[in-house]
Amino acid sequence: MSAGAVVFFVVDAGRDLSDLNEAVRDVVFDPFVTNEAHWGTPDEGRVDSPPSGCVPWQQGGPRSANRMSEQDGRMVSIVDDDASLRRSLGNLLMSAGLRVETFESAEVFLESGSLDNTGCLVLDLQMPGMGGLGLLKRLTDSGTRVPVIILTAHGDDDMRQRTLQVGATAFLEKPVRGPALLQAIRSALGAA
Repeated sequence: MSAGAVVFFVVDAGRDLSDLNEAVRDVVFDPFVTNEAHWGTPDEGRVDSPPSGCVPWQQGGPRSANRMSEQDGRMVSIVDDDASLRRSLGNLLMSAGLRVETFESAEVFLESGSLDNTGCLVLDLQMPGMGGLGLLKRLTDSGTRVPVIILTAHGDDDMRQRTLQVGATAFLEKPVRGPALLQAIRSALGAA
């Protein structure tokens, strides 16, 4: 660890934090992904801890990375209705050198015009409006060949099979481990 580094641990005591000012919640929880209670030692492989060798998180600018992707400039698009998760996943992927853009709904993603630049889509299943399975079916029916990684807190074997049959390339459950997500994304980008 370098001189001047600050290390801290956050423990979820189960208190509902919905009454906190949104700006305070964003500053405190920006680098964290899960809201599940974890007791004991920190889980080093989770998205809420940086993968080994990554650059330190830096605040600033829009959530689209200005760096080129390791995969020919193609972007990873994240579609999830949870703002904290979008921000945290965006930070993780940008720290790994990937270009990232985030969207709060399937409809916003489709209206954005970003589909043509998307090399991999990370997609939540349960969202207001068009859900992730609906977006996946729409992309498949239109002949779009973008690799889709499903990331959900509501997964079961039946849903896993349904999404894979419709065309998803991977099905990961929240909370997801950072290295597992990065591996799935790199694999998807390499196959695209």
